[in-house]
Amino acid sequence: MLNAANTVNSKMAYTQAAYSHALSSSAQTHYLLPSDKTIVAHWQPAILLNLMCNSLANEEAIALSNKLLKGTRLFYSDFNKTNLFISPEQFQRFIVNCNATPNQSDLAFRFGQRLLPGHYGDFSHGLNQVNSVFAAAELIQKCAHVFSPLLTPKVNVYATELTISFYSSYGCANSHRFVCEAFIFAIKNWLEQQLGRHLPWQFEFNYTAPEAIENYEVYLGDNLKFNRPVTAIRLPIEYAHSSWQVSENFTLPCAATPVSLLNLVRQLLRNNIQANPSLEWLAQQLDISPATLKRRLKACNTQFRDLLSEIRLEVAVELYQQQHFSSDAICQYLGFYDESNLRRFFKRTTGQTHTQYLALT
Repeated sequence: MLNAANTVNSKMAYTQAAYSHALSSSAQTHYLLPSDKTIVAHWQPAILLNLMCNSLANEEAIALSNKLLKGTRLFYSDFNKTNLFISPEQFQRFIVNCNATPNQSDLAFRFGQRLLPGHYGDFSHGLNQVNSVFAAAELIQKCAHVFSPLLTPKVNVYATELTISFYSSYGCANSHRFVCEAFIFAIKNWLEQQLGRHLPWQFEFNYTAPEAIENYEVYLGDNLKFNRPVTAIRLPIEYAHSSWQVSENFTLPCAATPVSLLNLVRQLLRNNIQANPSLEWLAQQLDISPATLKRRLKACNTQFRDLLSEIRLEVAVELYQQQHFSSDAICQYLGFYDESNLRRFFKRTTGQTHTQYLALT
């Protein structure tokens, strides 16, 4: 058994002061970058490390741990340090190494089983005291930087459904599928455990269907869609207020939620999408030069043009699906000159025309 496993529970109970200090010292630019060390190593990273090594003798566990940590500038012995923080870059590299281990096709889902309620300070205590699906979703959104530092959830309530959309916080290209599998299953699994029954979820993913689709069917069910504009889980609105008994009420302390550069950019673009925002305008909003913005987006494995297309596609689908906009109305809202321009945009970004793609929603 990995020695670190014996200390995880105590070290997971991090002081809120230490965590807040790490966030504030890394957020001098008012947003977090992939290199900022803001992830508590004894939270999700330690859970994954223990999962990979918990059946091994100590010497074998140390050897495997150091192999899995290759390229992260971390070693097994580092996990015995107090108040160890790592960066999203380091966590993503560690995930990629773990995911490359043979015979681990369902590793992300097994990791997800262990994530909630967790030992994440006030967040875990608050999660144990919420009493409905909707309240849990709101708490998870508010404390995303604690529970899912690489994946940011956004909760939307519509007339017919509750939707939780998920966005990569730091452009984790090589680990994105793993992160989505783990944290989405963690939410589904924990909520259904609280209720004592299954819920009629619909799952949508912004990547192609995996070869091992049977893992998705076993852990998530068969209501699956791939190649969608946004990764999301949907639940009919009548289930959103499904509730369970709790022993006490709990109010999470109000605190500023740190935001990654990618999430801040998405927010700015979405809020100003009708104004046809440019790279220069966005750089001005962030008080940096366009060249610096390009460089920082590249560090997140993306570029301005791709993010703008991502937001336009997401908004177009939302307008059609939730507000029943016509093609002409979508064109007017997003600033396309006519329907032929909208058709070309969809063809370029999805490989399908807007009528074909929207019909699938």
